[in-house]
Amino acid sequence: MRSTGVALAFLAVRSRLTWLGPRQGIYGALRATDTTRRHILVLDPASPAYQGIETAGYQVTAAHGLSDPELEQVLPAYDAVVVRSANQITRNMLVASPRVAIVGRAGSGVDNIDLKAASELGVPVVNAPTGNSGSVAELVMGLMLGVSRSISPAHDTTRRGEWAKSNFTGRTLSGKTLGIVGFGSVGIALARLAVAFGMVVMIAEGSSPTPCSGRAEEIDPRASEREGMASQAGVTLPPLPLDELLSKSDFFSVHCPLTADTKGLISRRELALMKPSAVVINAARGGVVDELALLQSLEQGHLGGAALDVFECERSPLQDHIVNLCRLPNVLCTPHIGGSTEEAGERVLAEVCGAVVDFFQGTLPASKIVNGAPDMTVRLKRLGSSS
Repeated sequence: MRSTGVALAFLAVRSRLTWLGPRQGIYGALRATDTTRRHILVLDPASPAYQGIETAGYQVTAAHGLSDPELEQVLPAYDAVVVRSANQITRNMLVASPRVAIVGRAGSGVDNIDLKAASELGVPVVNAPTGNSGSVAELVMGLMLGVSRSISPAHDTTRRGEWAKSNFTGRTLSGKTLGIVGFGSVGIALARLAVAFGMVVMIAEGSSPTPCSGRAEEIDPRASEREGMASQAGVTLPPLPLDELLSKSDFFSVHCPLTADTKGLISRRELALMKPSAVVINAARGGVVDELALLQSLEQGHLGGAALDVFECERSPLQDHIVNLCRLPNVLCTPHIGGSTEEAGERVLAEVCGAVVDFFQGTLPASKIVNGAPDMTVRLKRLGSSS
């Protein structure tokens, strides 16, 4: 067991990985030799997704439940780190850890990683933008059904021993218009499911890369091919200006990464453009939808409902305005579980661990790096000065 100076038990997982075929990468100079022993810290329980890393010359330390202060203490001993959404990777952590050559995010959003600091310090960041897309899209469909059919309050009354059938006349999804802003991997998966339910699906102009800018939501094919993908998914084209899309939507689902450009993208002005019966769904990132403005619109009876899986502040105890949102009968809230399925968990870990290994093998394509192509000589100089 590895001694870390913190009262934690680390589980080392050593096994075998099946490699993708060799590809020409931009970091060939950093290829590990056969005798190099790379140490990768993964903030997750032991998983089959780690298989094969030791045969490539790497060791995985699985450390589930590490707090940020504990992470900052142990991180300098590792060559790479893979995090989910519960931990932050800050400038101070990276400055104090010159051995860390790459940061992996097991998921799509990278707002918990200081990308500017990583770029300045020569540390590439990779993510897994497609591994949990289907799971998130399925949850959004469930949230839409939950709100439109009052499933949660209907269950509550029945559980209390009441027969209140006449209180719960809902609305069907079929024939309704679903507006999507942010047409990356989740948006595409959601569109396909919604079309299968008989919904009319429309998307916002510039859903990639703007107004939902950010590489974290990009998938192959590239943005120039998105309209073709939209057509194949059954989306009604052409894309609409955001204001027009808001005014036409019966359900409106947000799938943007959180950036300086998208913070508060849906706020008081945008909500006022929507139908009084419209339902707003956010399963992307808290902060993209202005929660206080949403609460006010709902309390004033301007909107038909809302469903939220993400919040600007995601920790206990919940902020008062979030509790007030959750208490409204036409609102359904879940604790950021969109990607929390067994299958998605394994896929995102396998995807991001594969990218980390590709990096050390010198075969990682530049297109896989979220923060561009940071100057690796910066990190190497820092590493040399710390020796």
